[in-house]
Amino acid sequence: MSPIYSLQIPKSVSVLTNHPLRLFESSEFYSNQQPVTMSDIIDYEAFNQMEDKFNTACSCLKSLNSTIACIQTRYDRASAVNRRSYRYTLRIRLVALEGVRNMYYQYAMQKAEQLEQAKEQFESSSSDNEEESMEY
Repeated sequence: MSPIYSLQIPKSVSVLTNHPLRLFESSEFYSNQQPVTMSDIIDYEAFNQMEDKFNTACSCLKSLNSTIACIQTRYDRASAVNRRSYRYTLRIRLVALEGVRNMYYQYAMQKAEQLEQAKEQFESSSSDNEEESMEY
């Protein structure tokens, strides 16, 4: 499953490695006209945390969907042989798991919206930095 967003990391953040704090060890960092501020690094780390939470919610959704599919199969078998006592307990499990799945789905959608907003914020800040560097 591919993510529903694409990550555009500002050039100033990915100069050396994936970790933004390694920027300060580079001489290239000091030669840039627009240095990376601590707020940029904090925003980048917050973005990574949001992305991790989104990915965790997606993996939980996959697990819940497979569990629901297994219980649904058991429920269908119990219906076929008219086992009402089994059907009742399985139906209660299905309803509870579907409620949890809906909660995770809403949480994942909120995180996806936050990631989209953060991505737009990164893009606007990188375009602002490019415009400022062109003025000099």
